[in-house]
Amino acid sequence: MPTFELGGTIAGLDEGFVDVSNGLDSMRLNANPNGLALDEPFRFDTRLPAGVGYDVWIFNDPQG
Repeated sequence: MPTFELGGTIAGLDEGFVDVSNGLDSMRLNANPNGLALDEPFRFDTRLPAGVGYDVWIFNDPQG
């Protein structure tokens, strides 16, 4: 059965951080240290089987 990576991009984060989670996978995405609000791509470690549903949660509002 094929598996797929799950990820995305956080855009406009110029300070602070956000925590994102998908089930047991979670990570912290930090703002660019230069305050440039660059897009921050992310990819969860766990690959998902085809046809499985998923939710991605943002656990905190970024500062600013």
